[in-house]
Amino acid sequence: MPAKFKPSEQILVDRQAKKYKTVNYFMHATTTKELLAAYENSNTKPKSKQNIRNELVKRKVLSPLGRVL
Repeated sequence: MPAKFKPSEQILVDRQAKKYKTVNYFMHATTTKELLAAYENSNTKPKSKQNIRNELVKRKVLSPLGRVL
């Protein structure tokens, strides 16, 4: 299962029929700008920071040591 950036949400599509659409927020689908903002935020948990760091290294934005390229 790919890493998630934030929990999935259910968005109401049709109120009468009570139909919902599930929206997933995976790391690979999140913009680099959002990932960098979350990585530099002091409120981000260490486990999430590590997942974000792994994604940014995969995208060649950060070095494996955590430095911005």
